Amino acid sequence: MRLKWAPRIGMVIVLMAILYVGALIYQDSQLAVISKTLPEIQIEGSTLTGYKEGRLTFKVDLQTVSKGDAKSSYMGNQMNSGVLYDVNETPIVDQITAENAFVDTQHPILNAQGAVTGRYLTPNGHPILIEADQLHYWGETKMADLYGALKLTRDKTVLVPQKSVQIDFNANTLTIDSGFTLHHDAYRVSGNRMIIDILANTSQLEGAVKITRKPDDILDEKTNNKNKVLNQFSSLYCQYLQYNYDTHTIKIRDQILIDQTGKEITADEGMYDENQNVFHLFGNVTIKVDDLNWLISAKNDRFDNEELRTDLSQKTVITSDQFQFDGDTKKLDLIGNVTILLRNKSITAAHVTLLSDTDQMVLNGNVHLKHDNGDEIQSESMYLDINTESVSAKNGVKTYFLTHKKN
Repeated sequence: MRLKWAPRIGMVIVLMAILYVGALIYQDSQLAVISKTLPEIQIEGSTLTGYKEGRLTFKVDLQTVSKGDAKSSYMGNQMNSGVLYDVNETPIVDQITAENAFVDTQHPILNAQGAVTGRYLTPNGHPILIEADQLHYWGETKMADLYGALKLTRDKTVLVPQKSVQIDFNANTLTIDSGFTLHHDAYRVSGNRMIIDILANTSQLEGAVKITRKPDDILDEKTNNKNKVLNQFSSLYCQYLQYNYDTHTIKIRDQILIDQTGKEITADEGMYDENQNVFHLFGNVTIKVDDLNWLISAKNDRFDNEELRTDLSQKTVITSDQFQFDGDTKKLDLIGNVTILLRNKSITAAHVTLLSDTDQMVLNGNVHLKHDNGDEIQSESMYLDINTESVSAKNGVKTYFLTHKKN
């Protein structure tokens, strides 16, 4: 009997040996896969940590995690928190939440979807709060795309891109190519394209740029006629605008149009200094107004001079090389080749200053006032006081009056 069962026992021993060796081989292959995967991602409960060349790229905390179709892919539900890192393993976006997430550890890639929120930690200390439907992050290039219902909030400013935003974390720039609107307490901005340079602390707007300034909410009965008119809605249009957050200056150019009820101003270039509250326009400045009542504090029906009342109520065109308005002093300067075309007269000068608070106008440099009836006054300077209905001229004064025969 022992000899009869010996071959079977030997066969069992051989089979057991084969199974043992096979198990060792299988375990070795699994260890090889795990050891190869560990540098790319580590799983600690529901936390996925992504690496690139041994450096952190992202870390996400998910409620549930399951294996994806590809060897290096994972899927998760309910991202409670997430962080993106720069090349120095410093957080650049934190407090990321989303309904779902897809992770590819080989590249690495993070795709968060559904009610995505986060906080972009800008170098200047003013974080940008992110809301989106989707966030795609590429760890190799340090680039991210935001899609869907978007909103970016920084301090009191809310930026709403129409379709998408691209963030370059290496260059610290945000680019919007599909149109946007920007909301602030005092104004609303829209355009086709925007580039925000975080390091330079500037925003560059291009294509069909429009800024609408909101009027003050409260105007009492004591507010004079001029300030009521100036307080109306006004809009600025251009093709290019740059805003510097450090110097609080705005530069504009190309097809500039400032539109307010009864007034229209066009120019080639412009600049606004928010700290100084001074606005400049340069090149082919043209001002078209339905009347000049916005220049004066009182109602024009109080004036005795009928011609003055008529001139203040008529359409006027003003051209110059430069325009400068001081919002604090209400002083308006027109500089270079100034021409004022009234109903039946024209005025030319090198420099015209309007002191809006006192309703006075000062003209300097080859001043020439010409009436359609042929009357003319020439001088180096001229002074007009609207309140006293008086005009004075000095230095090189010349007058020409035509006599008209009565029939």
